[in-house]
Amino acid sequence: MGTQKIYANDRWREALPKIPARRLAEPSEIAEVIHFLCSEESRYISGDVVNINGGMLMN
Repeated sequence: MGTQKIYANDRWREALPKIPARRLAEPSEIAEVIHFLCSEESRYISGDVVNINGGMLMN
């Protein structure tokens, strides 16, 4: 659903050079972070923002 919507818009081509990973995230990569945050392994994390952006905010 989301991937098709993003790729239908040409604006993603403009964003790719700004992303150090040089690609958009796969839906499964987003799901893995969500799964981790919902698990017991993340029990000590609170009040944080997790940016899943291929390093884009580092530039």
